[in-house]
Amino acid sequence: MRKIAVIIFFGMFCTIGVAHIGKDLDSILSSPYLEKTQLGLMVCDLTNDTVIFAQGEKQIMRPASTMKLLTAITALDMLGSTYDYRTQMFMEGAMNDGVLDGNICLYGGFDAAFDESDVKAFADALHREGIEAIRGKIYADLSFKDSIRLGEGWCWDDENPVLSPLLMGDKGSEDAVIEALKRELNVPVMNEEVMVDEALMFLERVHPITVILQRMMKESDNLYAESMLYQLAHLAGGDSATADDGLELIKEKVRHVGLNPDDYRFADGSGLSLYNYASAELLCRMLRFAYLYPEIYDALYDALPIAAHDGTLKNRMHGTLAAGNVRAKTGTLTGVSSLAGYCTAASGSTLCFAIISQGVLQQEEAHRLQDSICAVLCEY
Repeated sequence: MRKIAVIIFFGMFCTIGVAHIGKDLDSILSSPYLEKTQLGLMVCDLTNDTVIFAQGEKQIMRPASTMKLLTAITALDMLGSTYDYRTQMFMEGAMNDGVLDGNICLYGGFDAAFDESDVKAFADALHREGIEAIRGKIYADLSFKDSIRLGEGWCWDDENPVLSPLLMGDKGSEDAVIEALKRELNVPVMNEEVMVDEALMFLERVHPITVILQRMMKESDNLYAESMLYQLAHLAGGDSATADDGLELIKEKVRHVGLNPDDYRFADGSGLSLYNYASAELLCRMLRFAYLYPEIYDALYDALPIAAHDGTLKNRMHGTLAAGNVRAKTGTLTGVSSLAGYCTAASGSTLCFAIISQGVLQQEEAHRLQDSICAVLCEY
């Protein structure tokens, strides 16, 4: 009888709690601000696996950078949290008295974290080999992905990343990498046509997916998100993979969480595109899926911005129970503001939530609404 009594009591507690949070959220959502904007909101208690609030959760809206959640969760599931991004250097031909009678080939694996220190490591390795001149050339192998350099639906007047598989972050793509290597090497490169029979991988530089994920989520870096989408694309399509190859895997994941991918539209991995359409329900379903798998959840949770602490939430939710508690991905486009992630309620339950506002002219108003909702969730 005691066990039954506990179950009944817990059920009553949940009912009272849900009614209370619903009343508080209804009060927030009665704001005149929402008379002129569209809202999708869903909140789930993951500990008890229940939906505790939903309003407009099925409405299809632009997710902005919360699209990065779909990319990240799919990548952590399909690639794993120990996956490495790789940029490789091949030596073609043979060394003769300090002269490479051949070429140096850089194979780009679309590693957004590849930088000057990696270029220097390549140059140092060649110096240790005793290279004094290159009779052939230094060139880039860009076969990792297709030749498309911009995402579908990106605005021409945005600061768009360049989708090259060989790049140094935002400091330039393959030409900049090759010029940087030449400067570090500081040896003659004769650029003669040299026929070679074989290529030997001489060195590779790697960066773990968790490093990519941190900047992608904390700083909402679009290039890092697109590089993650193309890792998925390469997994699905191999060389010359397209964005659609990666997006098909995201659609598979949407189907896996019980929704129809045909009800949504995905155009890129970062949310920069104006052609992305999702819903608060979809974001919550994906967040719930991640929560069920510790390898995915731990990596994702660690990478999300923390309210009043870091990333794109550093200056928000100060002085509330949400500070240091809410971990969520922000999203901002002209006319759109979104927020989706996790928090721990006062009851001890882990909650996930998704908020998308469309028709937003002042981001500050949308932020105040989102922050107020998060504060209520943390008091639940």
